[in-house]
Amino acid sequence: MKMTLAEALAIPVGMDYEEYGKLLRKRKRLAGRIRNLNNAIQDAEDALDVLDDERGSERWQKWVLRKAQFEQDLEAAEAAWEAL
Repeated sequence: MKMTLAEALAIPVGMDYEEYGKLLRKRKRLAGRIRNLNNAIQDAEDALDVLDDERGSERWQKWVLRKAQFEQDLEAAEAAWEAL
């Protein structure tokens, strides 16, 4: 795996190069997932704003459920990030 000099110098003592490379890849994937989930939550909020006059309708309820699922997934992804 290619690393920048700063990343290579930040390898914790006792951790080998390959293991640190895996950790960096995992962090990169999680950061992308968190970013995508934040965007999805924002999209759901925008959809709910547009559907505000249809509160309680099937379409509005669908977006409420989607937003709740995105928020739950975001919490899990953030917990995984903290665990790294």
